[in-house]
Amino acid sequence: FYQMVVHGSIPYSSDPGNLSYDLRYHVLKWVEYGCMPYFELTFQKSINLKNTEYSRLFTSYYSQWNDVIADVYNELNSRLKDVWSESITLHEKLDKDLYKVEYSNGAIVYINYGMQQAQADGFIVKPQDFLVVNKGGVTR
Repeated sequence: FYQMVVHGSIPYSSDPGNLSYDLRYHVLKWVEYGCMPYFELTFQKSINLKNTEYSRLFTSYYSQWNDVIADVYNELNSRLKDVWSESITLHEKLDKDLYKVEYSNGAIVYINYGMQQAQADGFIVKPQDFLVVNKGGVTR
């Protein structure tokens, strides 16, 4: 509910992507909930944090994440650029692994967490991917 209220007005994020057990799943969650991508990084290798109060960063060395972060940001920015500033008007679970999010500008985002392609409203959503349908039927 929170995301439906603030999306388009206040940027927000969730847990760091580099601390997730499955980055692709995490990216899809960001897409579903309209979150900005977020990574918690360190300048030095995370082994230096062992036996400190901040030892939860087990994979944070920025040079190991640079390319991955750039890929995630580029993918989300290019595919979701038309909805970042829009309000979420509908969030719906269509099937076990398939969700639909509608935005105030008429764009619809389908998120497929499953390992098989899914169909929704006449559109095919690839496995572990999302599909953006802008007003007028243009897809990304």
